[in-house]
Amino acid sequence: MATDDSTADPNIVAVICGINVTNTSSIFTDGGRYCPAMFDTWACWNYTAAGNVSYISCPPLPGFDTSHFAYKECYPNGTWYLSSEERPLGFGNYSGCYAEYPGFSPLIYLMLAGSGISLVTVILAIIIFAYFKALHCQRNTIHMHLLVTFAMSRIAFILPFLGWNMEGVMCKIMMVLNEYCECANYFWMLCEGVYLHTLIVVAVFTEQKSLRWFYVLGYGVPALPTLLYVILEATVGKANENSGVQDCMTGDKLLYATKIPIVIALLLNAVFLLNIVRVLVTKLRASQSPEQNQYRKAVRATLILIPLFGLWVFLMFVEPKGNKTASSIYQYTNGFLQSFQGFLVACIYCFFNGEVKTQFRRKWERRQLNRSKMDRKGSRSFSLYTTTDYL
Repeated sequence: MATDDSTADPNIVAVICGINVTNTSSIFTDGGRYCPAMFDTWACWNYTAAGNVSYISCPPLPGFDTSHFAYKECYPNGTWYLSSEERPLGFGNYSGCYAEYPGFSPLIYLMLAGSGISLVTVILAIIIFAYFKALHCQRNTIHMHLLVTFAMSRIAFILPFLGWNMEGVMCKIMMVLNEYCECANYFWMLCEGVYLHTLIVVAVFTEQKSLRWFYVLGYGVPALPTLLYVILEATVGKANENSGVQDCMTGDKLLYATKIPIVIALLLNAVFLLNIVRVLVTKLRASQSPEQNQYRKAVRATLILIPLFGLWVFLMFVEPKGNKTASSIYQYTNGFLQSFQGFLVACIYCFFNGEVKTQFRRKWERRQLNRSKMDRKGSRSFSLYTTTDYL
């Protein structure tokens, strides 16, 4: 892999750019419409025919692979992509220049596979909950909305990898959508924690009154930090953009607007989990079952609730630095858990659910009974037909 960590002198590159443009400018005198040649402080872009895309080798900048390519789009009106009064030269796209470009990372393929599996199983679970009317209760409604947010978050993750042009406004829209979906996902996990905690420990909500508050908590509250993120992007992000930052995500610090509420939701779920386990252990001790079975049930309940409440995030809270092997293990473990969490939750809430199995069993028995009735009816009709025909 050809990489060069030496920073090219912008002044030298600008001079070379001017010489190359002068030597080739005679080619573009046919009266056609072209985007102007330019130097954007990173690389030199030559005249480009309107409606085309210009590709150049990546410049020898730190972290860039010079065997990769950057590109810049020339609009049909002869202006560069995202040109404006503040930046008349527009933007070049250097996202493919990084030496370890995430588009070619096995980690991305793992997360795409996990997200695809999660999306399919989550959608199937939503269909099952919606189809069987006997499953329409408050508890399963909360489960279904949690599954919906898993589907939303996985779709938001997969969309940028489908070959769409994720530049400029579209990129920012996808960033906002991704942040809202992730935030809503964790807040519906909090709804699960609130529901289970009130059911086991407090039991203060009634069936009719609580659902509306769950909708507010699950879908309404995440909109507030997302709106704050949009405002910060429109102000702080715009300032960074005008300063030459060409990435659509202008900085990780702006993401604290949505990450901090997520951490608060996880901390509340951790408190709920500890209290739920405490109550479960107390009730199990009061029962007549052997002590070994009591703790086995408590441990099993805890292990099930950890992924349902999203508390595995605390296990991956800090990425190890300075050790490449440990960092790789962390990234792949975190990517696996994040992408397959929807699959795991769908299995626990739906496919391994005794109520769901009962509904499928009844559906199958009812179908077999109807088929048996049809067979007997057909047999009698055939017998009557053959007797009449004989007479």
